[in-house]
Amino acid sequence: FYAYAYLDENKNNVLDPREKRGMYKNVIYGDTVVDIVPEIRLMSPPPSSEFKIKTNEILPPAAWSLSFNQPVTEEARLSFIDFEPVGEWWNPKRDSAVFYFGEVPRSGKYKLAMDYGEFQDTILKKFFLKQAPEYDLTTNLNRGILWIGDTLTLSLSEAIETWELANVIAKGKNEDDTLYTEVALSFEKVRPNALQVFPNPKMDSILITLLPNSIDGYNLKLKDTIEVNYINQKQEKVGILIIEMDTIPGYGILELLDNKKELVKQIFLEEPTTVEIENLQPGAYTFRFILDKNRDGRWTTGDIFKGTEAEKVIWFKSASNVRANWDVKTELDFSKYLETPEEEETEENTEGEADNSANEEMEESEEEAREEEDE
Repeated sequence: FYAYAYLDENKNNVLDPREKRGMYKNVIYGDTVVDIVPEIRLMSPPPSSEFKIKTNEILPPAAWSLSFNQPVTEEARLSFIDFEPVGEWWNPKRDSAVFYFGEVPRSGKYKLAMDYGEFQDTILKKFFLKQAPEYDLTTNLNRGILWIGDTLTLSLSEAIETWELANVIAKGKNEDDTLYTEVALSFEKVRPNALQVFPNPKMDSILITLLPNSIDGYNLKLKDTIEVNYINQKQEKVGILIIEMDTIPGYGILELLDNKKELVKQIFLEEPTTVEIENLQPGAYTFRFILDKNRDGRWTTGDIFKGTEAEKVIWFKSASNVRANWDVKTELDFSKYLETPEEEETEENTEGEADNSANEEMEESEEEAREEEDE
């Protein structure tokens, strides 16, 4: 017998192709008593070979977001109808994109003719803005602090059409200063809707005043004055995490997670080593290790119907607490997750004996059935 589980999202008591599933890897024989101790971890099914659109959304005032079930390479031919975008942004995996348009009416329809392999179709999305959108400028500051390693980024909800440094006033001061002094600024457009800001010289505290029309979108203009006041985080406010390991199960990916279980950093490992991660914000961090057998740089799911297992994931439940201005050392013990050569050989022999036993029993049953037919 084989034991498997699945998440019955539509409650039809049937495993559907897109539902998460998992399987207990060992065979269970009907003539033995078996205790299933390991958990069955549910996993998403392998991606379908058929190219599909996953999401199709409007981002007011003039952006269109699309995501797909697989990456879109540069070979794809995209032709827009009626409205031509002024810019686009793809995520690193290239399975999601945002297309930014210029001046558009309050209602209409975006159209995209897409020719990609066997997928040849026109993608449509109607839009209707009931309320007039307002100018919206956001930053990547965290409660008025620019974290170490970050660059101040100013973003609009639409594509940026123009920016005028002459309409921007920048001042700065260090911790021991009483008064602000003027600093020079430079902008760099990193996305259709985002500018990175580089003060010169870099000081402890920066005050930027954006006057009207300093940063304008295609549909919405800056009419009021906006102030961006922030402090550059100091080195003594962050910590260093030193990870030691005497052995690892094989080639894999060590992932560092914060207290919200969000990925902070990935480290690709081939051999035991000591890893030092700098500039971490104070807090609790946990680890997981993906045994990347096929070395494709990601966790590969299994397939119940093909009898293939998912790549093993080791979760380290104990957290490491990083403190400001401290070097925190932690050790990851992989020993309980490793199989010795003797254990591997024993497991193979046991499986072989079980298979032979099952085959012998099957042959005996078939012989008895033939004798009954002869009688």
